[in-house]
Amino acid sequence: MASIRLVSHTTIHLPEKTERSIWELTVTKVAMLKQKGLLFPKPSTVFDAVAQHLQTSLSHCLIHFPFLSGRLATDAETTVFVDCNDAGAQFIVAKADGLHISDLMNVVHVPLIVRSFFPMDGAINYDG
Repeated sequence: MASIRLVSHTTIHLPEKTERSIWELTVTKVAMLKQKGLLFPKPSTVFDAVAQHLQTSLSHCLIHFPFLSGRLATDAETTVFVDCNDAGAQFIVAKADGLHISDLMNVVHVPLIVRSFFPMDGAINYDG
């Protein structure tokens, strides 16, 4: 039986300060918000070095996509927006002992263990 083990949880910020902005979201855009994750095979190099490289890369990507390090909020008119305040993007490293990427590929139904990959699974609306 496979199990998920949390290795580290880090908040990644922009490498340089930018002007704070607000990105208003339409109702349809809010409905399309999804959590994303990447699965990697076990690296042939030291895993910590790979994770550090990915964290640095994410930080530099946030320069071009600052809303990914912001937070959802509402105003008095209940407009939903992203406050691009550089609160940070979560970077979670976990290991799936007893699970291989091939176990998740080409399956008819996604295994339930995949839900545990996403810490906000089950969150309703913008509460996530």
